[in-house]
Amino acid sequence: MKINYKILYFFVIFLFFLSFIFWAYVIKEGNEEIESNINTSKFTSNSEDKVLGGIIPHHLLAREEINSFFNELKGEKYDTVVLIGPDHFLSAKQKITTSVSDKETNYGVLEINKKVVNNIIANTITKVEEGLFEKEHSIFNLTPFIKKTFPEAKFIPIIISPDTRPEEAEELAIALQDSLDSNNTLVLASVDFSHYQPALVADFHDERSNAIISNFDMERVYSMEVDSPPSIYALLSYLSLVESQNSKLISHTNSGIMMGELDNPTTSHNIFSFSKGVLNKDKFVNFLFFGDMMLDRDIETKIERNGFDYLLERLAGEERLFFKGMDFISANLEGVFANDGRYYPPEKEIDFSFNPSYLKDLAEYNFNFLNLANNHTEDQSRKGFDESIINLNNNNFLHAGCLGKWEKECGVKVIEIDGLIISMVSINYFSSQGGIQEILEETERIDSESDYVIVNIHWGLEYSEKSSLTQQELAHDLIDSGVDLIIGHHPHVVQELEIYNNKPIFYSLGNFIFDQYWSKETQVGLSVGVSIDNDVELFLFPFKSSLGAVELLKWEEKDKFLLDFSEKSVVNKDFINDINNGRLVLKVGSAY
Repeated sequence: MKINYKILYFFVIFLFFLSFIFWAYVIKEGNEEIESNINTSKFTSNSEDKVLGGIIPHHLLAREEINSFFNELKGEKYDTVVLIGPDHFLSAKQKITTSVSDKETNYGVLEINKKVVNNIIANTITKVEEGLFEKEHSIFNLTPFIKKTFPEAKFIPIIISPDTRPEEAEELAIALQDSLDSNNTLVLASVDFSHYQPALVADFHDERSNAIISNFDMERVYSMEVDSPPSIYALLSYLSLVESQNSKLISHTNSGIMMGELDNPTTSHNIFSFSKGVLNKDKFVNFLFFGDMMLDRDIETKIERNGFDYLLERLAGEERLFFKGMDFISANLEGVFANDGRYYPPEKEIDFSFNPSYLKDLAEYNFNFLNLANNHTEDQSRKGFDESIINLNNNNFLHAGCLGKWEKECGVKVIEIDGLIISMVSINYFSSQGGIQEILEETERIDSESDYVIVNIHWGLEYSEKSSLTQQELAHDLIDSGVDLIIGHHPHVVQELEIYNNKPIFYSLGNFIFDQYWSKETQVGLSVGVSIDNDVELFLFPFKSSLGAVELLKWEEKDKFLLDFSEKSVVNKDFINDINNGRLVLKVGSAY
């Protein structure tokens, strides 16, 4: 059939026009029809304390949740509302900007508190740039809500650029505290959370962001996967100064869930309120684990021809955000980073050495922990191994794994973060079979000194999709000795999950980056996200590679993988649906 391209062209233009009209209507709805659903509260505050701060989205798909937030505050008296948002278009000349022009809304004029604005300008790096506020939706999308809810309050809009340093954001917070009566001021950060990720990845990132916010963990704010860490830093700094650290996560939504498109790029929206009170801190840390990574042979050829990004850019997504919002990202390193990627005798049939320059590339994707305990650790003998350790240390990579016999000094890396003691134990079963009892005794001792013990172990039969009896018996012994999580590798294919005594055992995560292109099974892997606080939550991210380039499985492919994975896994039947949905929660003290 002959295609009339002229008609097709006009049809595409027509669809584009309809799309434009639709989104214009959505924004108009958010700005002009705030009263729709205004009486439908999405949360109930359990605190009688006055709300003095908040984090709210500016994505108007979440306008019902925004309505509910403001509806809960109706009747409260605030002299001034401060709204801090990001510079989305990177068009500001200054890092922190404000406005002295009153803002028109459909509910009347929102008057600027010029006295306070002038004081902020005098005492911080803040400058006036009026033109920014006409197009910055993190501000203008929310001004109608503010005027409608607090008709008598004055307004201070602030736009913060992403390169604003923590000390500059804190300086702004101090100026706000000095200039305002905190008991009659509402300070809001206009921030959307995880961007461009499938809904499950967004939830994994948001868990960490929410913990950092609730804990006022200032050291980790800038590592959150949100659209404006400096805005949140300024807000939390202010709330700390006015002793309002009683936080509540009162709403969580995600555009993918709302629109029924879980595997498409999404935006998530979390709403917090803050009132007077001291900090009630909970500890939190999260990890992302990958399986076997090899950067030699054809993978090296691909890097030289296409650049390192060729391997990970599909998985990373826009702005590399898949790899942001985690404390530790780990993989099993199948080889060594000998100087210049050199090879040392004795020669082996399968012999891996990687250029240390790749460590900087991995660090760009936030990898920071590598397991060294495997059958390729000895590929370049003692000389290559020692050079690799130096190169890892020089690039600030944490690592564990011994050359030959297992020893505590090289086989255990103790990590402390957010007050949690995590012991990472790396075992190459093929070189440590005779010393397993020693390892079990050591893990039992380590358990008494750690909050959480994680084992990376190299074991099993290559290309077998089911663990062996030897693996299972050793895994149970490790769990019985105090280990909390086992991450297995070496088979180059994904093996089953077992929940034993409420502790997860991933027998093999399969390949991550490898040039074993000959089968589907060797080009499908599993990445595991682990969040640790009062409970342990597991997130399952299956992926595939094509000639070394990695990307997440989606839609039917992902659903089939998880269904097959749940069917072969050894878990309580209550976990089957959780595995199919890619998310499991292991309650501390559970009988599972």
